[in-house]
Amino acid sequence: MVCFAAALGAESVVEVEGVVAAPRDPVLRATARHVEVRFRRIHCVARASRSLPFSLDDAEAEAELEGPGTGRARVGQDTRFNQRALDLRTPANQAIFRIQFQVENKFREFLLSKSFVGIRTLKLNAGASEGGAAVFKLQYNGQPACLAQSPQLHKQMAISGGFGRVFEVGPLFRAENSKTHKHLCEFTGLDAEIEIKEHYFEVCDVIDGLFVAIFKHLNESCKRELEEINKQFPFEPLKDKHVLACSCNFLFMVGIRQLVFRFCLWPMRTAQVVLNTAAVPGADLEAHL
Repeated sequence: MVCFAAALGAESVVEVEGVVAAPRDPVLRATARHVEVRFRRIHCVARASRSLPFSLDDAEAEAELEGPGTGRARVGQDTRFNQRALDLRTPANQAIFRIQFQVENKFREFLLSKSFVGIRTLKLNAGASEGGAAVFKLQYNGQPACLAQSPQLHKQMAISGGFGRVFEVGPLFRAENSKTHKHLCEFTGLDAEIEIKEHYFEVCDVIDGLFVAIFKHLNESCKRELEEINKQFPFEPLKDKHVLACSCNFLFMVGIRQLVFRFCLWPMRTAQVVLNTAAVPGADLEAHL
């Protein structure tokens, strides 16, 4: 039985019957590290090829730990996309998909709590929906048509129709002339539109609360996913939830004065500040810096 199992290629699908027990040492190559299966019977459901396009160990490696001299083969983007089903088995890729869903879900949840209405807009239009972006053109039953670049017009129509606050999560298409690995011609847009009743600060407050809610949710509910992504794609940790609860919200002129004070007047170490900070209540530059 041991020889049979050893002859199976990596990524083969097997059915195992055995007893769950505590291992002598933690199992390092599994998410459940404190239990193991002492199998009595093993059956191969689907045998994988002995020569896979790449190993998951190489695909999971941090970018700086790949390539010559590292002992790991570099798995390029084209190879990953050509073998997408295999590449999706890496913990980091699965974590990215799960976090994308959580962001989308929290986006909807927060806006619904602020009296927004979810809408569905057309993705096949008679003309371009946004002048600043290139458009995919096609023929539909002999008539010219375009794929939607943005739901902007339809959102504004909904506001004019009396909805007050609307949002949409849906696919968008932009035929921009770029082939970089960070560029997407098709992506999922998180769009919102709001009727301003008194002041544009109403929009700022919604956007501020939205981002704080999303980041707090990721910090609290996606710790394992963030850890998996950080192993392969290191990043600065998200702000602490106590910091996020007190986001920075100040007037535009206060921000301008802070920038001028910081980059123009601060090195001079002079008390002769040209700007009159008393014009805006609470605009204590030194306190902010």
